[in-house]
Amino acid sequence: MTVSMYIRVKNAVRVQQQSLCLLCGEQNIEHFHHIVPRSRRSSNTIGNIAGLCKKCHALVHTSQEAADLLAKKKQGLQKQYGGTSVLNQIIPQLVKELGKRYPGHTHVTTGRDTKAFREQYSLSKDHDIDAYCIAASCMNVPPKIQTKLFEILQFRKHDRANINCQRERTYQLDGKTVAKNRKKRMDQKGNSLAEWFADMVKMHGIRKAECMRSRLSVKKSTRHYNTKGRVMPGAVFQCCGRRYVMTGQISGGLYYRAYGCGDQNFSSRKVRIIGQNGGLVYV
Repeated sequence: MTVSMYIRVKNAVRVQQQSLCLLCGEQNIEHFHHIVPRSRRSSNTIGNIAGLCKKCHALVHTSQEAADLLAKKKQGLQKQYGGTSVLNQIIPQLVKELGKRYPGHTHVTTGRDTKAFREQYSLSKDHDIDAYCIAASCMNVPPKIQTKLFEILQFRKHDRANINCQRERTYQLDGKTVAKNRKKRMDQKGNSLAEWFADMVKMHGIRKAECMRSRLSVKKSTRHYNTKGRVMPGAVFQCCGRRYVMTGQISGGLYYRAYGCGDQNFSSRKVRIIGQNGGLVYV
């Protein structure tokens, strides 16, 4: 932190404490004390600095009880500037200003109102239900209760993953295939290079096995590419009058899978794409 920035932090501390010692609350600020010492790798932020008079500063360094009290007072002071506290402080002025701009269209509700509305319609206590109750309790007519949840999923929009897989690498000795892949892949039936070499060591000894391995020719794996321009997961399609969000394709794109439908397959010939992947999708 630069000197100028530290000076600004000191000024902010003075404003926060109204230029009064945080411990005694009477004397003017003469010193700035780090709640957590700098020797313990603490920060030069307003949350870690307290303004003290000379007497209280000396007391904090000699009395653990005074140091604990200072930390407690600083914590309480910081709470006034927390997100919820700031919101509570601004709400009255915000409601007043909105009332001027939109007369007759500004409504205020409380936690008690929300609870009463929830109990009136026998709704469960949950964060999203509370948000619904807050909005519906301001209506002048009995609302049509809607508790169905709408979830937003994110799907990648880019198509960089054109390469779907790499086919196995083949090892040949005198034109004859003897192994595939350095180590066995899942469900591989033939020998891997490591297994073949171990067998050759048992049969011919290490020197001859190494000689045979040096004569191997390698047929590199080939890459299999996905079809460019294919329908990406996250696309929205319609089938039998219902809306679905696609999560993937099988059988080379002949069938689609949809969110929340398990292993059910939707024939690509019978569906209609009504929206390409937009990144964020309601499901």
